[in-house]
Amino acid sequence: VDDWSSIGSSNLDRWNLFWNLDANQEIHCSEFAKHTTAFFDDAFTESQSFDLEAWQARPLKDRFIEKFWGFIVSVAVRFSRNADKHKLV
Repeated sequence: VDDWSSIGSSNLDRWNLFWNLDANQEIHCSEFAKHTTAFFDDAFTESQSFDLEAWQARPLKDRFIEKFWGFIVSVAVRFSRNADKHKLV
């Protein structure tokens, strides 16, 4: 393991474009890099991969919930854009 580790996140979604602020950090510490690497290795071991067929076969309830919250997000984005246009200050 190198003596440095970079951590952070970057998401390309509506929330990230308007409200979320990501922070990427570079840390020069071999112990931290070792723990970070182990953490991500464990996370990838426990993660589940989806291909298109599996994604399309997910339960109807899950698809409905995703569509519902997607709609709520789109309304919130439109509302926030309109609120910026009508500021009184």
